[in-house]
Amino acid sequence: MNNYKIIIYNDEEMHYMEGYMVSMNSAPQVESYDVGYEKRYVPVKRELTFGASVEPDTETIKLDPTLMKRIAKYNKEKEIEKLEEKIKRKQEKLKELESKIEDREKRWKKIQDYVANIYDIDLNDDDDDDEWEMEDY
Repeated sequence: MNNYKIIIYNDEEMHYMEGYMVSMNSAPQVESYDVGYEKRYVPVKRELTFGASVEPDTETIKLDPTLMKRIAKYNKEKEIEKLEEKIKRKQEKLKELESKIEDREKRWKKIQDYVANIYDIDLNDDDDDDEWEMEDY
């Protein structure tokens, strides 16, 4: 592959280079740990190294409109993915809260029915459950 255009930047400075790729290696670093009887692998970081025969920095960075659209599309897609994940988490939380509200409404309804009919309870009703003998224990 040739004629790479590379922009490297941070908060303080920016460098733009054009050149030809000499080599490129991208391999994730993975840590493993044992969980009970199985082994789990967790990617820790991805390291990207490359070498290029680079032409000197140019005065201006020239990006074609197609590339700008691709960058904007990529940024939008990533933003949408984050928003969809946030919406999913909020929907799950909402379902959980709705379930709690429904449960509390049922409990409140039972309390209201009990209080409304408290004077209708027959206190002279003999319950066999109240009688017990020492032999049972």
